[in-house]
Amino acid sequence: MAEFIKGITDMLSGIFTALINALASTGNLIFNIGENGTISGVTGFGWLLIAGISIPLATWLFTKIFSWVKGFARGGSR
Repeated sequence: MAEFIKGITDMLSGIFTALINALASTGNLIFNIGENGTISGVTGFGWLLIAGISIPLATWLFTKIFSWVKGFARGGSR
């Protein structure tokens, strides 16, 4: 029974180790990480990711604010 539980815990430990290693390599893909673990900047792919998320979000937010101000201007004069 002890060997069975040890096998399961070893398997789960291996899965979590693989996940941690995958996330660490993803961090290296987005950020420049130094030898001591400090983040020294953003990689080229990181800048593309930032632009890909922020430009549509900013456009959506600007449209919502502009339509709110436009509606406020129409309804505020009555």
